[in-house]
Amino acid sequence: MQRRFALNSEGAARSLSLEQLVSSLSIEEKVGQLLMVGVPSSELDGSTRAVIKDLGVGGVILYRRNIKRPDQLRALVEALQSTGTRSRTGIGLLIAVDQEGGTAVQLWESEVPVPPGAMAIAAMGPEDTERRTDRREEVAYRVALASGTHTKAFGVNMNLAPVLDVNNNAENPVIGVRSFGADPHLVARLGTAAARGFMDAGILCCGKHFPGHGDTRLDSHLDLPVIPHSRERLDAVELVPFRRAIAAGIDAIMTAHVAFPSTEQDPGIPATLSPAVVSGLLKGELGFSGVAVSDLMSMKAIADRYEAGEAAVRAVAAGIDLVLAADDQYLQRVTRDALLSALATGRLSVVRLDDAVRRVLSAKLRVGLVPLGAEQPGIRHPRAAGEPSKPSRPPDTAGDAAHRRLFAEVYRRAITVLRDRRKALPLRIPEASLVGVVFIAHEDELHRHRWQSARQRLLEAFSRRHHRCVEMPATPAGSGEVSARADALVVVFCTRKDLNPEEVEVARSLARRRGTRSSRSRWQRGGE
Repeated sequence: MQRRFALNSEGAARSLSLEQLVSSLSIEEKVGQLLMVGVPSSELDGSTRAVIKDLGVGGVILYRRNIKRPDQLRALVEALQSTGTRSRTGIGLLIAVDQEGGTAVQLWESEVPVPPGAMAIAAMGPEDTERRTDRREEVAYRVALASGTHTKAFGVNMNLAPVLDVNNNAENPVIGVRSFGADPHLVARLGTAAARGFMDAGILCCGKHFPGHGDTRLDSHLDLPVIPHSRERLDAVELVPFRRAIAAGIDAIMTAHVAFPSTEQDPGIPATLSPAVVSGLLKGELGFSGVAVSDLMSMKAIADRYEAGEAAVRAVAAGIDLVLAADDQYLQRVTRDALLSALATGRLSVVRLDDAVRRVLSAKLRVGLVPLGAEQPGIRHPRAAGEPSKPSRPPDTAGDAAHRRLFAEVYRRAITVLRDRRKALPLRIPEASLVGVVFIAHEDELHRHRWQSARQRLLEAFSRRHHRCVEMPATPAGSGEVSARADALVVVFCTRKDLNPEEVEVARSLARRRGTRSSRSRWQRGGE
């Protein structure tokens, strides 16, 4: 029978080593540590509290639906941690967000300055090409350090960033500006610098999406992409950033729901469920000793092909240590029960389970979530050990002027002119002209509040230069109104998707008008 270790009255095993703590956990407690779940709202309701306690989950991921105000977020994080640490083990929760920067952020601009996205940092370019001075690595580190500081201030202890995908496919519908660009060595340098910044801020970071989601034309949220390239090509491109980040000691790596036939005998197996990719390539060949995290298991690349419990069993068997379970609470319980059943039947081994738990607890120890002493053999990240991420109201971090200046510098230097054959820039519009500004954007894919704010600020900036400035509708009928009223046009494209037929008609109608000035910000092209 497995030996049990005594716990103190607070449920904390403070006298145990990490190995003893792993041995002291029940099978149910170990399985719980492998689960990271979503919660439905901005408050901790009874059903969510029950799921966290009953399943003993290892972590929670927060989305925009969970984040309304600073005080609300702090209260939610505090309630989550209080619920998590009341277990027999006293082990705290990983609380994660996707705070990549740019278009992929969860925290709001009014309280936390939005950090520049990866491609914006890369688009800054070298300061002096002749002298080969390039501050981008330093900037990537400083931006991540600032962003991690803001994130930690709310009690969040894990950022699912940076993106280490090489964006070498202009038709990629899901990575794009989230990547540092198309050069694998630049992505490696800047991605690793960002990882160091997050870790130095005292939070865990997670590079993604292994072994690479950049060269796809499908979004794994909607279907299963396939990357047919040879292993030699993966070594030369996709794996370059991951190798460098692993060598730098990155905390966690998230797998892609993408099939790689060159690494797996079954060409239809997503990397997340592939022992050859996770255990063989990531942990074996590349020597990754951190936490292997699955992408969200409810994404259609997985959910359309596997039942939730079966997918989780396959993922853990393949080498995944932390499963991002579906947001649905029923499926969260199904996932836990399937893992327990697989252990009972021998489909999953206790050795594999213990290895996963050990990796998760080692990461938690580095951010003060495990009730053990800070000095543990083989545990990296000593600066964070014993420092739990508790919510607080920092006097300066949320609105820190130095961070805002840094972010503004990146935004300013990231502006890239892709093509200006007519030499239209800088704009030379007579002061008395009526300037029509037309925005063409898929507003359904943009965060509504941020998009409205950005559009309003751009209009205000134009108005300061041209007092007669008005926004005009981006519709076929509206384009006729534009032609009739405006003396000059400024057309702004801000979209991830291809233009729909109506927008194409508007664009062509405006392009036929002489004097139109067009600013393109289509993200697929932004970092090339």
